[in-house]
Amino acid sequence: MPDVRVRAATEADLAAIAIATGMDDEWSGTNPDYVRHLMSHGRVVVAAAGETVLGFGAAQQIDRNGLRGDHHAL
Repeated sequence: MPDVRVRAATEADLAAIAIATGMDDEWSGTNPDYVRHLMSHGRVVVAAAGETVLGFGAAQQIDRNGLRGDHHAL
């Protein structure tokens, strides 16, 4: 098996992320709109062996009040 490397996810990875997760609920990697949201507001990475995506991870910074850094006051 090729070495596993971690890299930033791209739009081209959306289908592979869905397959790699094996999950089928709305708030998982199978929902491309959710993954796009994570890409827009946080950081998404994939672990890949060669061209095969094995999994993904995402993080989004929030402040101590539970609000994202890009929130807007109403």
